[in-house]
Amino acid sequence: MAATDHRLLVLLGETRARLAGLALLIIGVLCAWLCTNGAIQEQRPLGVCGGAISSYPKAEPDPDKYTKVFAELGYALSPLQGERIFKGNCAACHRPDRNMTGPAIAGVSKRVPPPSEKWLNAFLLHEDSLQREKDSYVLHLQKQWPMAGWNHRLLDLRPDEAAQVIAWMTSY
Repeated sequence: MAATDHRLLVLLGETRARLAGLALLIIGVLCAWLCTNGAIQEQRPLGVCGGAISSYPKAEPDPDKYTKVFAELGYALSPLQGERIFKGNCAACHRPDRNMTGPAIAGVSKRVPPPSEKWLNAFLLHEDSLQREKDSYVLHLQKQWPMAGWNHRLLDLRPDEAAQVIAWMTSY
C-alpha cells in the first residue's frame, strides 16, 4: 500500500509541475501579445513596450477638426491607428489623462505652440533640431520634466505614424 501511495504522490507532483509550466507558458504568450500590441503582424520593430496592458478612456475623435491639417501634411487621418501606435511606443512615459514620467496627453494641443499639429509633428520627428534651435516650449518642457528620458527621436516613427499619433493625441 505504501508503494501505491508513493506513486500517487509522484504522479500528483508531476501533474502540478506540468500545470504550473503550462500556466507560465500561457502567461508569457499573453504578455508578449499585449506588449507587442500588433507589431508582429506588421513585421515592424516595437519601440518601447509599456502601458499596453492598460486600457485608456476612449476619446471620441473629431476627424473633421484635423483632416485639413493632416491633408496639408499629406496623410490620411486615423486616430484609432494613432492610439495603437501610442500604446506601443509612448505609453511607457505618457498617459492620456495624467502626468507620469512625461506630461499627460489631454489638452496637449492647447499647451504647445500653434499650429499645434505642425509643432507636435516637428517635435516627434525632429526633437533634436528643436533642442538645437532652443525652441522656447522645448526649453520649458525640459525645465518642467528634467528627469524625463527625452528619447522621442529614438522611437523611429515614420512621418505617417507620427501624424496618426498626433491625430489621436489631439482628440483628447
